[in-house]
Amino acid sequence: MLQFVGDQMKLIVTLLVVLLVFAHQDFWNWNSDKLFFEFLPIGLAYHMMISVAAAFVWFIACTFAWPKTLEHLDELTEEGGEA
Repeated sequence: MLQFVGDQMKLIVTLLVVLLVFAHQDFWNWNSDKLFFEFLPIGLAYHMMISVAAAFVWFIACTFAWPKTLEHLDELTEEGGEA
């Protein structure tokens, strides 16, 4: 059951990364003169939000989809064993 949850989270993280890649191509804001909070260009504000979303996806990836075997191998090498 736990392995299924890990595989499912890996799929979700992969889909979120693909979504971020497509969302990063914001061709609809290239010629916009709109300002966010009346001083920040909308394209820059959009990229700030994409960066925050990317940090959140990376947090999810490290927390839920990181391979547990890497931590086990790290513990073995710290104890002097062979990996």
